[in-house]
Amino acid sequence: MQTPEVGEHFQIILDRRGFLDEIAVMVEVKKEYFSDRVLDLMNIKEKVEEALRNALNF
Repeated sequence: MQTPEVGEHFQIILDRRGFLDEIAVMVEVKKEYFSDRVLDLMNIKEKVEEALRNALNF
């Protein structure tokens, strides 16, 4: 993943809820970007979501 805030290792979890598929991606935030401020972590989450949407054409 080309997002500097997250590490090289991540986990992709696929699940099915009824008729819909669900995907969850678990990442580790790099130590130098980790913060105890929820807003900082939410910004990283949004950045990762956008990168995945672009890569997967969602």
